[in-house]
Amino acid sequence: MRRKDGGPGLAKTRHPPLFHSRTLSLLASSDGRWEKLFEKADVVSEGAPRGEGVERSYFGSSDIVLLLGPERGGETLDGLASAIAMDPHVRLRAMRMARREAQQRANGPLDSLRAEITVRACARGVAVHVDVEARVNPDRRAAPRTLVAACAEGRGE
Repeated sequence: MRRKDGGPGLAKTRHPPLFHSRTLSLLASSDGRWEKLFEKADVVSEGAPRGEGVERSYFGSSDIVLLLGPERGGETLDGLASAIAMDPHVRLRAMRMARREAQQRANGPLDSLRAEITVRACARGVAVHVDVEARVNPDRRAAPRTLVAACAEGRGE
């Protein structure tokens, strides 16, 4: 039956199938192996803090090259890269490594960190690129001890 305004007519409904089937491929990784790969990784970082006082923020990036290759027949670096990109444990290790690099460059402790992680195959293995943005907190350790002691005693000079 067609509608008078030229739109689509009614469609007959069918019963949905009782079962749907799909095949999943699950991967499990070894935390110990990832730890060793990250220890031996080549890391290049760039970035600097911008602004002053409470508005001081750090913007930068870290490139982490994991020196690995296919271990089994049929594996490719692109396949490894896509598996690594979905592994939350690897992403967390990469983010923590990028945070340490950023904290050294920012010359102070970092507040919440926003990170964007991309993974791709490269000639030497798999490259994990982490873009980092974070607010830089004032370093309490930078204050002279006499001033901190005076404040603790209530003299607050």
